Amino acid sequence: MNLIAKNLKKLRALKGMTQVAFAEHLSITRASVSAYEEGRASPKNDLLIKIANEFKLSVEDLLTRELTVNEFLGFSPKEQYASNQQTFSIPYLRLEEREAFAKSGSQKSFTQNLQSVSLPFPPKGASMAFELKAGEEFNGRGIQISLARRLTPSKWTQAISSNCLIQHKSDWEYGTLSEKKSNYILERDGHKFELPKSELKELWQELGRIQLYDSPQSPQGKMKDIESRLKEIEALLQKGKQ
Repeated sequence: MNLIAKNLKKLRALKGMTQVAFAEHLSITRASVSAYEEGRASPKNDLLIKIANEFKLSVEDLLTRELTVNEFLGFSPKEQYASNQQTFSIPYLRLEEREAFAKSGSQKSFTQNLQSVSLPFPPKGASMAFELKAGEEFNGRGIQISLARRLTPSKWTQAISSNCLIQHKSDWEYGTLSEKKSNYILERDGHKFELPKSELKELWQELGRIQLYDSPQSPQGKMKDIESRLKEIEALLQKGKQ
């Protein structure tokens, strides 16, 4: 599979769109999308430019590099932070904590008691890390975490065409955002959900993704884990003496 084929397939999957939805979005046929993704054909220059402009990408990058998830999301930590020993912590919200977080109204007293994840680069604005659930993941390995920033209502339109976490009432929805008169349209896995603007309470714009193979632990959790391992070692030592 050539690079443009890989990039288009990954881009479509990341945006949660079926081949039909992706084709409609670009005003082409589903058969064309299938041919591009399988490497049986390549998009013409005008279509490549349209894709690059639509998703804020570089034509050169689409053609010459296999892009990462974070690059598709427009999120590239500066290289200068790679060798920096300083880390920056942001609150980490687990799936089972979403409802309580919604009811708290994002109060600081609530987020202060959350676990955290450490980043090698400074967060943008009021940032949090959200654990993603099945159907919100780019792939199913490990734990997918969305790094997102909270937008004020006056800046909600800045999130159009972005992946977002939206709180309406006490529920949360995840997907790519668009706008239609008095409603927002959230698209995920080729399905569209209408969300009245009057019901929208918070909007978090995704900035990037990280992937964990072990869940973040609180200090208490880490101590319990250490104690458990010490007991296992002690048991093995006792067994060896017998």
